Amino acid sequence: MTVIPDVKDGPEFSKLEATLVDHNIEARPISRDGQHQWRHADGNEAEVNELDYDYDVDTTRYPFSAIDSLQDMFSGIIYRKHICNTANFHFETSLECFSVESSGAEWLSLNQSSLSILLRDASERCVNVPAISSMQQSHPIGSTRRALVFFVPLTNTTSDASFRCSIPMTEQSVEEMFSSLQLNPAFLQNLLGRPDYWAPQPRWHEEHGSLLDCDFFCQHPRWNLQAQGAPLSVYMRYDVQRDLIVYIISHKPQDKVILSLLKQLETLSRHSAQHHISNILLDSPLDLHATISNLNFETSKWHVEKFRRFQWSIVNEVDDHLAGIEQRDRQKIAVWLKNIQVMAQSVESHLANAHVFLYTARGVH
Repeated sequence: MTVIPDVKDGPEFSKLEATLVDHNIEARPISRDGQHQWRHADGNEAEVNELDYDYDVDTTRYPFSAIDSLQDMFSGIIYRKHICNTANFHFETSLECFSVESSGAEWLSLNQSSLSILLRDASERCVNVPAISSMQQSHPIGSTRRALVFFVPLTNTTSDASFRCSIPMTEQSVEEMFSSLQLNPAFLQNLLGRPDYWAPQPRWHEEHGSLLDCDFFCQHPRWNLQAQGAPLSVYMRYDVQRDLIVYIISHKPQDKVILSLLKQLETLSRHSAQHHISNILLDSPLDLHATISNLNFETSKWHVEKFRRFQWSIVNEVDDHLAGIEQRDRQKIAVWLKNIQVMAQSVESHLANAHVFLYTARGVH
């Protein structure tokens, strides 16, 4: 028999509360299962190691031989993982490079041998250009500056590749390019077609307040939500001591931004005033980044306008239905619900693209 506590001896209890005082209430099985830390795990997910990489690396090889920060250590470990995957590369090298010097601009078609010669010449450049001071001051363009713009198309391939894309370069050519030009190893994943949803990444080295070199890479938004394909990734490095600007552009075949850029560069290479054109192209290391961002923003207008027409067509149909203008039809309502879901997902995608574009613009600025 349950004894109800005396009101005078303590707080008042109802009959139900009194039973709670004396009886231990066991949790139901569903409640116990809901508190289990692995209740949503499937199979061996509790044992998954998300950072399962080979940390036993050869520190005499690039990029560990030139490491200067702890962040570069992890980037180098990931670099070694993907560089060892032969499915990411082709059996021969075939690249197009836009080369700009004070004498003019020209297109270079490179294989493994000619690329190796070009990279060796670039790495051995020593034009004795003074480091750029971080203070605001004018820096005239010298006749020694050179720019190399490499276009690396991505081709869809088997699932054995890191990101199901391969590039028309051998593993040896990629290693030689990164090591000879001291490129940021973190860019290799973007070069191979990784969809990168992080912010743009800048890096620079200074000595006594003067800039020695800097690099900046980003991935531009894919505004076409119906046919995205491989992403567009752009890497830039400016080496002050070599007075050398290097761009590496990884893109899908027939990328509209790249097609437009190629046509513009082709026109400039045929311009009669080659010395003037060279000064324009060599003026700012970030000029090409800004140009590509502008072209990418122009492509967004068509897709955003198309989505806006789709959005308002759905809203108008729903309004007509609620006003009784259109006949109530269960099948039509189901189509509307599906389109509304597509519309909501498209809104999120376009907002994410807008944020990426703003981050990139701020990074270039």
